[in-house]
Amino acid sequence: MDRRAAIKRTAVAGLGLSSAFISGVLSGCKPEQIGNGYQPLFFDRNKFKFLQDLSEILIPATETPGAVELGLAEWIDTIIKKCYSEENQKIAADLLNQVYDTFGGSATSKQVEETENSTPIDQAYQQLKQTIGSAYLATEYVGTELLNYLPIPGDYEACIPLSQTNGKAWTI
Repeated sequence: MDRRAAIKRTAVAGLGLSSAFISGVLSGCKPEQIGNGYQPLFFDRNKFKFLQDLSEILIPATETPGAVELGLAEWIDTIIKKCYSEENQKIAADLLNQVYDTFGGSATSKQVEETENSTPIDQAYQQLKQTIGSAYLATEYVGTELLNYLPIPGDYEACIPLSQTNGKAWTI
């Protein structure tokens, strides 16, 4: 397969996954449970644990909650199972399988660092990383605690300095 065809397929897959992911966000899809008692709906236990470990490496707990505390893996698993079409579920499973196989079934900080520094970075890894980042930004914690949140929107002001919003962007 030539480079153009690969880029086209990746772009189409990314758009399909992105639109499915956004529809899940907008529908307010939430996992039933977060933490040790969660039973994966879509991924098997090993792949789910890998997704959890990878998301915690990418978004660790600092002064703000990390990926595990916010339940990003649970949320992604739930969105894929309940909101994705069968075709998009297959694409999501293939993406995770590619990254899982590349990492040898376990995510470590060293592997993530090596993957980040390799050229070119694997497209599947990039898309999975983007999905984890999107899940983080879609959490209630980020929307209400880290960004300005106004449950009843008022006037729209397009160009105002951040000093007028306490240095925070507005949540969508």
